[in-house]
Amino acid sequence: MSSSRVFYGWWITLAFSIMVFVSTGVRHAVGPFLKPMVADLGVDRASFSLVIALGLLLYGLFMPWVGGLADRLGARFVTSAGCVVLAVSLALTGLCANLWQLALVYGVLASLGLSAVGPVVANAVVSRWFVRRRGTAVSLLGSAAMTGMSLLVPVVAWLIITVGWRMTYALIGLAVLVAMLPLCLFVVRDSPESIGLAPDGEAAEPGTTAVSATRTPVGTAIRTLAFWQLAGSFFTCGFSM
Repeated sequence: MSSSRVFYGWWITLAFSIMVFVSTGVRHAVGPFLKPMVADLGVDRASFSLVIALGLLLYGLFMPWVGGLADRLGARFVTSAGCVVLAVSLALTGLCANLWQLALVYGVLASLGLSAVGPVVANAVVSRWFVRRRGTAVSLLGSAAMTGMSLLVPVVAWLIITVGWRMTYALIGLAVLVAMLPLCLFVVRDSPESIGLAPDGEAAEPGTTAVSATRTPVGTAIRTLAFWQLAGSFFTCGFSM
């Protein structure tokens, strides 16, 4: 495939930015649900918070597994499946009648869906499409995540006041399916080599194989100081949140 005026890697970045915007916003928009859900389900705040903590823990634990699936099965399959799981689990959350249902649907299923369409898969795939401009592309994903956290919380709060928390979850699930699934199916591609390009949009020479970005095996990474510095930083950030 010849290179077009806009390098396809930027479309990949835009698609994942939208997914990260929505998924991160949904993950952080749980606060406005606390009071109406606690009152409706007849549970205390500690029990509700325990379900949220369970979801965050599983969200982190699912990520390495989901990353491995993306390597083996492809990002398009993993993000598409994750999008469907997330949309269905959010819609089902609005039907929960007790705490154990909430723990299963939101704590487990929604966390699995969020991990598949979250920053881990997004950063891994976008990094394959760029070398010189990788910093710019990855920074756009970070900006999308922060914007989603900032904008979706007040939108969710308004929806809860307007239509109630159950219908709000149904609407969010529908929005996830409509906004994200087409991007997963029709835009996401695993690497520039899959469409005859090299990173940063250079056309692959006929008869040659484009060289992809170097990938470090997990066993090698965990023996480096940089890995543990990054892991410790992200652990501290996640634990505080």
